Amino acid sequence: MKKLILALFTLTALLLVGCKNKPDDNSYCISGYSNIDSLNGKWVYIFESLDEPLHAIDSAKITNNSFKINGMSLVQPYMAPIIITNEDKKPIAPLIGAYIVVEPGEIDVEISADGAIEITGTPQNDMISKCENAMSDFSEACADILKRDISSAEKKSMLISARNIRNKTMANALKGNMDKEIALSIFRQKYMYFEQDQLDSLLKELEAANINEEELLIYKSATNTAIGKRYTDFELNDINGNKVKLSDLVGKHDYVLIDFWASWCGPCRRAIPALQEIYDDTPRDKFEVLAVSLDDDKDKWQAAIEAHGLKWQNVASLDAWHCASAKAYAITFIPSTVLIDSTGTIISRNTNIDALKVMLQ
Repeated sequence: MKKLILALFTLTALLLVGCKNKPDDNSYCISGYSNIDSLNGKWVYIFESLDEPLHAIDSAKITNNSFKINGMSLVQPYMAPIIITNEDKKPIAPLIGAYIVVEPGEIDVEISADGAIEITGTPQNDMISKCENAMSDFSEACADILKRDISSAEKKSMLISARNIRNKTMANALKGNMDKEIALSIFRQKYMYFEQDQLDSLLKELEAANINEEELLIYKSATNTAIGKRYTDFELNDINGNKVKLSDLVGKHDYVLIDFWASWCGPCRRAIPALQEIYDDTPRDKFEVLAVSLDDDKDKWQAAIEAHGLKWQNVASLDAWHCASAKAYAITFIPSTVLIDSTGTIISRNTNIDALKVMLQ
């Protein structure tokens, strides 16, 4: 579900945890409310990082479903984990936590009944919230579209509309902030979603921000394989040493999904069963997968292929992150996917499972 704006955040709660910061000082006040009664008596800790040993910046006990933390922020805002813990600082299970930007102002933290945390009230916390809600809204829209009893064309049209809203919301949230490290951190995770005009706009700000030239070149190369651009061909060897070209597949299937992964990547391997189900349920003339491994150990790569019983094409350069094909698609994290239609046009990047199902209907 989308993170909830809690109706129970009443005037009484506001009076209990309200902040009175001066706009010209460097102080912050974090006002929190929980919609989970069982959290009363637990502690809210803000840590410097999640590295051991944990060092707390501040903490507060949850009482009457609320808490308050006051402090002085550094000159530069910074992100810190905020975690619900027991008295011994050990996170409760299931984990309830998020990252908060510690910056001057009045920060509102709302914990919904499902454990989701909404953090708003200051510029950079609002920026993060807008981006995360845009992603959440899109995921919900995909699931809803998939269940609708309408034509495939209508579903795809709705999907594209939802994707455009997501991308526009995130681009607008980041615009004007790309000189800040926190906005750059978000961009590093989301840049693949943007279309070329949005990428170009944000990259102009990055150039002015004087970031690392090597990193900037990666993002610039992403414009070559952005949504709407023609695919970039490459050739790699399969597990038996046979050469496989992407162009051997594009045009022979309605859709080709490039799946960048590795045997050592836990999230990659956890995503495989859902993709296998789609692959098995879709005719080959409709859909094919080309998995590009970023392994550097052939035996481990082969073992992972056999362990999952992968039926689709599997290729690798065995150069790990130096793989030229991954660089051509500006891959900086995995799992990452690129969806190409029969005309050779890139129509989606990092497609979630529900969106992929809609596209293949």
